Parts: sequence; C-alpha cells; structure tokens
Amino acid sequence: GAILPLYCDLRVGRAGVEFSLPEGSLGWAPPYGIERMEASLRRSFVLDMLLSGRACGDREALQQGWINHLLGPDPGEETAYIGRLAQRQAPVLRDTIGLASPKDPGPLRAADEKALATFLDHFDTDQARAQIARFVERKR
Repeated sequence: GAILPLYCDLRVGRAGVEFSLPEGSLGWAPPYGIERMEASLRRSFVLDMLLSGRACGDREALQQGWINHLLGPDPGEETAYIGRLAQRQAPVLRDTIGLASPKDPGPLRAADEKALATFLDHFDTDQARAQIARFVERKR
C-alpha cells in the first residue's frame, strides 16, 4: 500500500501515517512502483526506503513528497479540505489535473510490468518462502 499514493493526483495523509517497503528484507524486489517512486521522490530517498526496509513517518513523508498534504488528528480538518476542493467547478478540476498530468503514461506502465516480472522471479524461491515464514512468525 505504500506505493499506492504515488499513483494518485493528490496525496493526503493523516497524522501518524507510516510508509515502509519491507520487500527487500523479505527476499524479493518490490513488485511495482519503483519508477513512480523515482518520478516523484529523490533517488537517494527511494534507495534508502527500498534497501533499508525502515518506516517513513508522517512528517518525513510530507517533506519528501510521498504525501503533499498532512491532516491533523481532528476529523473536521479533512472535511474542510475536501470542502475547499468541492467548491471548485468539476470541469475546472478535471481540466487542471489533465494539464498537470504526465502526457505519456506508457513508460511508467512498462516499468511496472518489468518490476512485476522481477518480483515474481524473486518471490518464487525457497529463500523468499523462508523469509515470509519468519516475517509472519514475528507478526504473531
């Protein structure tokens, strides 16, 4: 789920949100999203997250651009944020997003397909199965 926000036009997080990419420590490369990470985030940060498996907290995620708006713990804050967006005319929102979006999503889609193939190569190994078993046991 940590990659999911990078597929979104607006990335809003709530105070306390954490992102991590534990795949490397589990024995395989992430199945998708690395190209999107590098398109949105600094390469050194991406490599740190991919190789270390550490968690990135809410403030760091905001600073690095993983999210672009951080909501506090008050539920009224999200209502106010959504309300501001809802005041805009739908065609203006749609057209503005269209103008600001990448024109050719093909390279990102191709990168996702390549990452998935790499993931499947790593995932179907005895080492990966052993790492998953250890991970599940730690979570119990």
